[in-house]
Amino acid sequence: MNYDVSSLQGTFQAAISQMVNMVSTYVPSLIGALAILVIGWIIALAVSALIAGVLKKTNLSHLIAQSVHSTDKDAEKAVTSTVKSVVFYVIMLFVLIAFFQTLQLPLITEPLNNMLQQIFVYLPKIFAAAIILLIGWLLATVVKNLLTNLFSKTNMDEQLASKTGSKVSIADSISNTVYWLILFFLLPLVLDALELKEFLEPVNDMFSKLLSHVPNIFSAIIIFVVGFFIAKIVK
Repeated sequence: MNYDVSSLQGTFQAAISQMVNMVSTYVPSLIGALAILVIGWIIALAVSALIAGVLKKTNLSHLIAQSVHSTDKDAEKAVTSTVKSVVFYVIMLFVLIAFFQTLQLPLITEPLNNMLQQIFVYLPKIFAAAIILLIGWLLATVVKNLLTNLFSKTNMDEQLASKTGSKVSIADSISNTVYWLILFFLLPLVLDALELKEFLEPVNDMFSKLLSHVPNIFSAIIIFVVGFFIAKIVK
């Protein structure tokens, strides 16, 4: 059997040339993608660490932990760690998209881009809900502190403890109840800001039923307070 040596040589050279072209085309993309991944990872670490440092220095982690009635150091560390992780992974998500786009892998980048587009569409709603929650939390905290200071001047807890031996703080119980009620009544506003209609309607129905009992609850509170002061005057 006779072989055409020149033909085989030409085929081999064409194959080698094609491989060289593929490598020369893909290697720069691979190097660029790896550079993006490494630099993005470093930036994500630096920014997340910076945010964590700001939380510690400005005492924001303490305030956030205190908002859920926890002043434990472990709770403050958990808040800082959670925020740091969220910032890190959000930045890394953008880095990964840039990484896969550089490698020209549309099957991976397209779903990620679609997810980010949905996030950016929903982001203003989340921001509005966060503003509502922040204002509500500030209001609830101010009201709680006012009630705590008001009840502390009446010596209600001391008198109750001297008569019943109970260590339960009525002032704290009422203040905390009002605090959570204010936050609870913000729920329809938050759901409306997030445009979660399927949850908003049943919540509105629940609040309508709850508000129908408010006059009775308010009357009971007034009777209790008036009775307490009358008993104090008589004594």
